[in-house]
Amino acid sequence: METMEEIVEQPIEQEGGEVEQTQDTQPSAQDQQRQADKEYSNWLKGLKEDGDAGKYYKRLKADHERLRELQRIDPKGLDGVRSRYETLNGIAHGDKTGIDAVQSIQEALAESQTMLDAIAQGDISTLPEEQQDGVLRMAPSILDHLADSSPDAYAALLTPHFWQAIEASPLAQYYSGMIDVLNEKPPEWLTKEQLPQWTLDHVNRITNMAKGMGQWFTDLKAKADGASGDKGKTQPGNKTEQPDKGGNPQFWQQSIYPQTNAHAEETFNKELRPWAEKLAKSGIRLSDAKKEALAGEMVRGVSSLAQKNTAYTAQMKRFGAQRSPDAASVLSTFRSEFNRHAKTVMEGLIRRDYGQILEKGTKTVTKTVTPGTKPAAVQPGVKIVSVKPDRSNIDFPRTPSDWIYQNKWRMKDGSVVQYRP
Repeated sequence: METMEEIVEQPIEQEGGEVEQTQDTQPSAQDQQRQADKEYSNWLKGLKEDGDAGKYYKRLKADHERLRELQRIDPKGLDGVRSRYETLNGIAHGDKTGIDAVQSIQEALAESQTMLDAIAQGDISTLPEEQQDGVLRMAPSILDHLADSSPDAYAALLTPHFWQAIEASPLAQYYSGMIDVLNEKPPEWLTKEQLPQWTLDHVNRITNMAKGMGQWFTDLKAKADGASGDKGKTQPGNKTEQPDKGGNPQFWQQSIYPQTNAHAEETFNKELRPWAEKLAKSGIRLSDAKKEALAGEMVRGVSSLAQKNTAYTAQMKRFGAQRSPDAASVLSTFRSEFNRHAKTVMEGLIRRDYGQILEKGTKTVTKTVTPGTKPAAVQPGVKIVSVKPDRSNIDFPRTPSDWIYQNKWRMKDGSVVQYRP
């Protein structure tokens, strides 16, 4: 291997051997440079033998070595290296510049590639929250594309989600409740005087459930029409009032909606209780499906009235635009507006469905016992009482609805009593 001293002392020859120059051949710039290098090498070699100048030989040789290294890095030598260095320092990424910026860019590219690989595999769980939101906003366009390109795959993808949504919707509750009512038959003990009232109540319940199903379709169409003109924007799914969130959706999901939903449920139970007691006195016991349907209608009614209050909607929008609004202030505003309308909405719903029954009030059917007839036989395990039991001791959830027409109840201690004056 050649040493640096040998490289310096060796004249720089043209690659491929020397080219014989003729009078008609004009030497190129590269040939001229090589000729100058050769002369410089010979001059250095002569310096080595010079006593006084020889002491500078090593220094000159080192300078010559650095110059050759610079030329290997950039043909323009020091000027070229300086230009490259200035270009490198001009690169910026965030608050970093130069080589640090280049390294930061490399890391960002690697991270981007990782996210692209995850998207290609259909897994967005590893993406940052902002990127996940962006992918979700693309969902409507992706579904439209899938519906056009592969209708069977589109149907297979949406059918499970569609069924789950239907199963948990008020439509399923109305339908289930209607089937239960249609399967009901008049109790055998029902008198001719009671049969018209029972039939009227039966028809009203079926009609109201059919209206509820129709209203569900109407609301769904309105949502679909609104979404078709606003594709790409995710719609909130909570059942209580949703402000326009622009700051921090995760904050609302974790800190606000659980409490607003709990307050809506608590208020519904509170407002329903006195009406349920009045209906029970008239022989009507609300099923769980009917309660669920009323709860959904009450929340929608309250939300509709709240939307008409411009002061409330403006305040909720201001809360929604903040990154982390004060949770106590948000909940206080919501509860105040919800409580303001809850009682009115509940009364309207009850009177719409059971107004005729409530107007007639509780009627006691007087049975005329002709001489020689025997009173109805007492069923085994039923205790006959001459005073109606206190309502606080009655186990209403475990008392069948047809017993109420007979003035018969299951008590909280497990016994069954029947009132006979």
